[in-house]
Amino acid sequence: MLFLLGVHFLFAQDFANKLGVTTPLSPLQVVSVSEKEHGAWVLALRNISQKTVVAFAVRSEFLSCEVDYGNQVTGFVPSSTSEVLFAGENLKAGMSRDLDVSAVFADGSSVGPAPLVSYLRGLATGSAVELVRMREIFDGPAASHPGGIDADALRRGIGQPPGSEMEALNVLGTVGAAIPPAAALKRDAPDFLRGFVHGVTNQRQEALLKVDDLERLSVEAAARRTPNRTGLLLRRTQEDYRAMAARTGYFVSLARTGRFE
Repeated sequence: MLFLLGVHFLFAQDFANKLGVTTPLSPLQVVSVSEKEHGAWVLALRNISQKTVVAFAVRSEFLSCEVDYGNQVTGFVPSSTSEVLFAGENLKAGMSRDLDVSAVFADGSSVGPAPLVSYLRGLATGSAVELVRMREIFDGPAASHPGGIDADALRRGIGQPPGSEMEALNVLGTVGAAIPPAAALKRDAPDFLRGFVHGVTNQRQEALLKVDDLERLSVEAAARRTPNRTGLLLRRTQEDYRAMAARTGYFVSLARTGRFE
């Protein structure tokens, strides 16, 4: 058994270290591949373009993922790197080592096949609009509670991840954009709609996790009778949301003009 595990490790390591991006004019380049715990591997990609990537997708025989950078303050800027996690057991003999990359940039330009680019535009737009809403919530009365935060009020403001396409699309009202019928988008731009729902969902889940962190910090400080740093973390969270909302303004402006493509 140990021998077989060793053979698999050596094969996977050799396979992973020879990965390469084959997409013409790809904005991303493989930097490294490293094994993590429990058979997981991490693929590090560098942005070799001159633009900030707001969403990208990687496709291969062993990997299929989409990544959205709405939850990062700086974004995937030129020369920076990002990591993608994948399962080592997916690496099998005879598989191609080629990676296809699609991406959407902060200025709206893109690389990749139309359906996948449409999905990534939806992902970026859903994230951008929801980030504006999150900025307003974290800057609002619920975050100014005398005790540092009102975690329950913040959770009510954030809400649960959307349970339907229409519920996700209603977020457009936050930025003064018209709310198109879900049925119309499903007919005319299904990939965009799917990405939009995922973008809203991702940001809402991320915001709820931030509230959990703020609440835990406050509870731990009270239990240990140590200085409560919740206020400091809240201010940093507010600053992050302001920066993220400002950075994704292009996609908010597209939503306001009714461009869903």
